[in-house]
Amino acid sequence: MPAKTSSAPKGMYSLKTLLTKSWGAYRENFTKILYITLAVYIPLNIILYFTPTPNFDDLSDFTTLFRWESFLELILGTVATLAVASVVKAWIDKSGKAGSGSSGKEIEWTEAIKNILPVWPKAIWIQIVSGIIISLATILLILPGIFMAVSYLFVIHALLFREKTGLDALHYSYQLVKGRWWRTFGLTLVIGIFTFIASWLPDIIYIVVPAHYVTDIVTMTAADVIYAFSTVAFVVMFLNYEAVKAPVKK
Repeated sequence: MPAKTSSAPKGMYSLKTLLTKSWGAYRENFTKILYITLAVYIPLNIILYFTPTPNFDDLSDFTTLFRWESFLELILGTVATLAVASVVKAWIDKSGKAGSGSSGKEIEWTEAIKNILPVWPKAIWIQIVSGIIISLATILLILPGIFMAVSYLFVIHALLFREKTGLDALHYSYQLVKGRWWRTFGLTLVIGIFTFIASWLPDIIYIVVPAHYVTDIVTMTAADVIYAFSTVAFVVMFLNYEAVKAPVKK
């Protein structure tokens, strides 16, 4: 396990700064994030909702459903993640946030989806590869699995923004996190808890509206919109890490 550091390097965002900047980026691009989420997750949630409920007494049925849901989330959810990340990165570059210069231009949500399609299969593949490595490390011991999961947090960003593929993307992410693993773990944990709690807010609607398949799909999709905040936060983290620590060389 990495050594624990006591303070952040100069230029590294504090938790408050990270959340503030991430919220600003999320708020400013909310309409685009909303459209991307609706386009991807409404069809996905409809499919998942009407998938027959397994017999929970039969473990094989439950396992099959879990694999099916995970597969669809990997295939379609990756589109939303890449597109949202692209929109946010373009906005940050244009506005000069997160230590980047004022260059480039903002992109529309439809353009973002179109632009990420060429890297979509590569993003799926790199997630499978990193998932296998994390799973193998977890089988050995739980802590190595957690270590690798945090170390590979930025593989998608390395692929999308730095055109890294395969092992290069894994190495790029690992090197960015190296020396600040505990900070990355802590920030990721807080962001995860924050979005998880916030994702339950749409369920308040059930206080006044009875359960119905339309209501259920709406609340599921609203939760996905909220979860998009974590995608925004990780883009901000990635760019800040690069600004503080020189990007890994080829």
